[in-house]
Amino acid sequence: MQNNSICNNHDIGEDSVPHGWSSINWAIIEKQVGKLQRRIYVAKLSGKSSKLVQRLQRKLINSKANLLYSIRRVTSINRGKRTAGIDNLKYLTPAARFKLFDTMSKMDLLAWKPLPVRRVYVPKPGKTTLRPLGIPTIMDRVIQAVLKNALEPEWEAMFEHGSYGFRPSRSTHDAMARLWRIINSKKRVWVLDADIKGCFDTIAHGPLLEKLAGFPGAPLVERWLKAGYFEKEEFFETDTGTPQGGIISPLLANIALHGMEAALGIRYHRAGYVRPECPFVLIRYADDFVVLARSEAKVLEAKEILREFLETRGMVYSPEKTNIRDLRKEGINFLGWTFRLYENSPRKMRIKAFKRAKGDMVALVTPSKKSIDSIKAKMKLLFRQYVSKPTDPLILRANSLITGWCNYHRYVNSNSTFRALDSFMYAQAVRWARRSHVNKSWTWIRNKYFVQVTALRRTKTGRRSLNLSNWGFRANSGRTIKLFRHTPLENYSSIGYGRNPFNPADTDYFKDRKLDRLFAKDSFRKLIHDRQLGVCPRMWTRYREVRLG
Repeated sequence: MQNNSICNNHDIGEDSVPHGWSSINWAIIEKQVGKLQRRIYVAKLSGKSSKLVQRLQRKLINSKANLLYSIRRVTSINRGKRTAGIDNLKYLTPAARFKLFDTMSKMDLLAWKPLPVRRVYVPKPGKTTLRPLGIPTIMDRVIQAVLKNALEPEWEAMFEHGSYGFRPSRSTHDAMARLWRIINSKKRVWVLDADIKGCFDTIAHGPLLEKLAGFPGAPLVERWLKAGYFEKEEFFETDTGTPQGGIISPLLANIALHGMEAALGIRYHRAGYVRPECPFVLIRYADDFVVLARSEAKVLEAKEILREFLETRGMVYSPEKTNIRDLRKEGINFLGWTFRLYENSPRKMRIKAFKRAKGDMVALVTPSKKSIDSIKAKMKLLFRQYVSKPTDPLILRANSLITGWCNYHRYVNSNSTFRALDSFMYAQAVRWARRSHVNKSWTWIRNKYFVQVTALRRTKTGRRSLNLSNWGFRANSGRTIKLFRHTPLENYSSIGYGRNPFNPADTDYFKDRKLDRLFAKDSFRKLIHDRQLGVCPRMWTRYREVRLG
């Protein structure tokens, strides 16, 4: 029986056009989009004719599979799916999404005339200041996603290893793990901690469009950049920058900033480390980056080199966020963590296996004060909002906050931070209970809400130990608030040098990597996987092929 999805390598056949949104086989859609993306990546990496790359990109742009994949991502998966542009249109129902596909499949996407974005202001995380956000229309977002799928594989074949922000299969944890390894080597202890002022709003259009020369969608990208924006029903032109809120904007920012390692003369050994003769190491996440060197003079030299590099692209340093530090005396805050070299202390290093030479230093990564203050403020506000209200919703929201925060910081030295936050949360729980029951005694409150909590915790050797806590906050239903300290710490393995999800040779590498991350969150599933030798007894297929395709 023929499947109602796709029968060609790159497009939907006439005899297999889906008859409705629910009849689409998304696994085949993703497989065919990924197949063309891998062909683009391989063609660019192997240095073949640029005409071949452009032909494959045009093929993917015109693919109906790519259009379906983009519509689904914009209208169903992305968090901004309920936010409309200036046309005030949304496509939230399956029927509306399929109608949008039917309309756009008859259009010439490269001839599209973009509409201006709607300018809104959102608060910066942990600050009272606002940042501008440009919201394109749904159709603009879909076409941006279509072009992004065709443009990204080409540039992934060229992007530098030190770039981690807004790239597939790379995260803040990859940047953290690599930065820790470099600091822990104690060879480069001087750091330039820099940030670009208004990066997305100041990108010069000329140099960016020069880099996109030859890309079939370059004229359309230029029309997006020049489309302007509406703010309070007043139109403004845009001569610089790319709107924050556009799907393709992070990729364009990475393209604009590409070349920072080349400007610093950074070269890599085939094993993945920076060659010893290179004085600098760069780690960048979007517009936030650090440069490590062996001396203060070299850091100042790197700062001047990158200042000239940024000026040619219309960007400048943010003065209040750009600093030069010696990691032996003070740390740096990067991506929500504090990185610093600490001198070993006999009191802290009692275990013989961990003793080091006198005067030696150790690199530690801890949650930054800003991150700690942020979770404290959220927990404090949450307990204030639920005074004299049911306990179950309070615990559900608190557990969601705690789980997300702990999962982000579980790969660094967070034990002492977790315990301190548990003490803070205990004080908030006691205050909530006393405010909710002003006429009850402490004995009554303690017996009603506070219990002793036990939890199984995995040690570094893989064994499990019983972890007893002296308190737990309990609802009437028996649901208990999660404690920070019950989150086990894990080691994080950063992405390997030269590895890319668009490279067919790295397919098994990324499947195993996803499987490791999955098992890190669910140890019971790993136990079952090991018992079954990685094979599903029902389908007789390897687990990673079933789960990760």
